[in-house]
Amino acid sequence: MIFRVNIKMKEPDGIAFIDRDGTLIEDSGYLSDPADMREIGDSILSLAKLKESGFAIFIISNQAGLAKGIIRMEEFFRVKRRFEEMFDPFMEILDGVFYCPHHVEGTVEDLRGSCGCRKPGTMMLDTALGFLNSLPPSDRVFTVGDKTIDIMVGKKKGFKTILVETGYGRGDKDKITDPEMFPDFIARDFDEAVAIMTERLCGAP
Repeated sequence: MIFRVNIKMKEPDGIAFIDRDGTLIEDSGYLSDPADMREIGDSILSLAKLKESGFAIFIISNQAGLAKGIIRMEEFFRVKRRFEEMFDPFMEILDGVFYCPHHVEGTVEDLRGSCGCRKPGTMMLDTALGFLNSLPPSDRVFTVGDKTIDIMVGKKKGFKTILVETGYGRGDKDKITDPEMFPDFIARDFDEAVAIMTERLCGAP
């Protein structure tokens, strides 16, 4: 697991675990060039709004391209750095960024194999939660992403889940057959997901 933590609120009113590719930035496959990074909608502004509402914000992302040898480690860190420069230039928004570099079909020996951090495993979430002094009620903790694995990891923890229809979201939404895995909310994009989360925090049904 690769991560950086810079906690702003030890006792947040809410927590958001947010996927990166396909949710905040366009999913171009295995992103290796920072110049190709593209924001989806007004995700940068929406993240700031979420922070102002009292949320701790963690980025939770699988990066199997590292294990598969498609992305070199130095390329990954350049993309990671560019993402943080775009979305949190003054280190005021993100409380932590977590990446899983593993995959069972990896070609890079050190990164090949199963692990607890790759979503829908919960290790990235559990590690993030360990840095907080207290947790809000589970209905004020959300996982947000464009894939069913983002919903699955939230369901495992008993959190609220939001599937965004950007990235793979529109297609993955139609593949869910298990009622227990259906997201609590479906949002057009991350901007709408933030509106849902902030309304819930204010006590809206």
